[in-house]
Amino acid sequence: MYPVLFKFWVFEFHTYTVLMAGAFLLGVYLFFRHNERLAEPFPVTPIGALWLFLGILVGSKVYYILEYRDARELLSLVRIWEGGLVSYGGIIGGAAAVIYLRVKGVPILPIGDLVVSYVPLCHAIGRLGCFFNGCCWGRPTDLPWGVVYPEGSALHGYLLHEHIRQGAAPGDAGHPHPVHPTQLYESLGLFVIYLLFCYVYPRRTRQGGLLLLYPVFYGVLRFLVEFFRADPTHEVPLVHLRLSQAISLGLVIAGLLVYITVRSRLPERGAEEAPPRA
Repeated sequence: MYPVLFKFWVFEFHTYTVLMAGAFLLGVYLFFRHNERLAEPFPVTPIGALWLFLGILVGSKVYYILEYRDARELLSLVRIWEGGLVSYGGIIGGAAAVIYLRVKGVPILPIGDLVVSYVPLCHAIGRLGCFFNGCCWGRPTDLPWGVVYPEGSALHGYLLHEHIRQGAAPGDAGHPHPVHPTQLYESLGLFVIYLLFCYVYPRRTRQGGLLLLYPVFYGVLRFLVEFFRADPTHEVPLVHLRLSQAISLGLVIAGLLVYITVRSRLPERGAEEAPPRA
């Protein structure tokens, strides 16, 4: 764990917050650089990015509190340096940017494809913040890449107690058992999705395809990663799945049904969406 990246005077710059903010700024930079190179750039400004950022921040924090904490803790929304930002809440909250696009008269589908082509990269960087912060930890494992949270860290004592209780570590153990680095699993999977979208984006023939398929790709990844996670969460009783896992499964099914249903009706890609030849 490396929760604090550096200190300056009395200020602490938390690794989680720095990586999250850096990932967002990188995504904004890549989007506007790409947009400027279009034959007909979309009429958007950084104000839209600000709406997106605020929506993601509020949505992801509210989702975290409702799933992992108590609704009475909603006043802790401002403490983003503590972690606790859930991806699905961010996706819902990020829809606030749609209001801005509607006001500006920007077509949702083509700009959505461009935005979502960079989302997996930003998300992958943000997940590294989870790894250094120590949240979203995994189940015990004997694989050679298992990680152990160091003595003195916030998770060391908690995991040691849990692993002894579960029988994963002996009663006289001084350290918890190594666990799956689930944050790195998800980060790697997101980077693979990013590379796939880099290949598909300039070759797509219709608008909105990537926008509709990203929730499907991420849903599959998140569903699989959740099998290895051990952080406490609510469970869906009937299917005995973690809440995020059940949402992932629903997202994949709904996303595929929507995509299959509307794919033939998606508008063809416009010439203005391709960068001009150098």
